[in-house]
Amino acid sequence: MKNINMLYNQLICEDGRPAHMHIPNEETERIMKETDQAVGITTYANTDEMYKDLGI
Repeated sequence: MKNINMLYNQLICEDGRPAHMHIPNEETERIMKETDQAVGITTYANTDEMYKDLGI
């Protein structure tokens, strides 16, 4: 019974969400959308190419 009470208390504290969740702010949402669309993302065929680009 104690576990059930703990779950209900957690739900009340987290506005009905079963676990602590962070709602992203506007900047984070924008960056996530840009990442999904591969805006500003650099890809490499291999690590050697990446290291060369980074000057390592």
